[in-house]
Amino acid sequence: MNARFDAIRAARRPPGRLLCFVADRWSLAYLATATALFIVHWHLAAIHWPLVLLACAMTYGCGCILHDQAHLPMWRSPTCNLITECWIVLLRGDGPWSWLPTHIDNHHRFANRAGDLVRTSRWGSADHLGTWVMAIVTGLALYVLAALRFLWRTLRRRPRCGAILLGQVCLYAGFVTTAWLSDPSKALWLIIVPHGFGLVTMVATAYPQHHRCDPDNPWRMARDFTGRLNNLLHFNHGFHTVHHLDRTLHWSE
Repeated sequence: MNARFDAIRAARRPPGRLLCFVADRWSLAYLATATALFIVHWHLAAIHWPLVLLACAMTYGCGCILHDQAHLPMWRSPTCNLITECWIVLLRGDGPWSWLPTHIDNHHRFANRAGDLVRTSRWGSADHLGTWVMAIVTGLALYVLAALRFLWRTLRRRPRCGAILLGQVCLYAGFVTTAWLSDPSKALWLIIVPHGFGLVTMVATAYPQHHRCDPDNPWRMARDFTGRLNNLLHFNHGFHTVHHLDRTLHWSE
């Protein structure tokens, strides 16, 4: 199965370009915009709440890019991919590696069945705020534990690769610490709050996408949100069913 995925992926990546898909120019432009927003806001004399809300919204979009980078890296060059992933870490708070044990090897494997870390029916099939909140809290806790376990296991079994992952964690920790020592208020509202919002809302999205869907029917296992603006800003993540049907598809396909 993995060989088939690799063959399809290779066929969809024509040779001769450093960037695998031209559409990822939009991803890079989005990351650049989020970076510019942070830099400009940091240098303003006061915190502007509309910009904080915009940063929260863009952090969710950065999470979509993070998801896509975990599935299909943007670049043919491992160095370019590593630089891009470190960039995303600073804008989002977690790296694509954390999506390997929690999303690619878990959510796509179990697809809202027993074993899925973000299984929406864990607290019942009712549709109310309580089940959604409990699903989010549980999903976040299991997400963090799975990521830490993966990091520890990688450090033990593949020290060189684990050191790169740990380096990304240290990079982010150093970034937040430096910002906090410089200006605690701005560090809180420009970094910690938007990044926390992005992580929580990404986990929360699994609920409307999958709750009370039929996990045994590949065409009814997820809900799609097909609004043009939503999918423009979030890299076609509204088309969730086709992503589960073929996870090797690039978001632009």
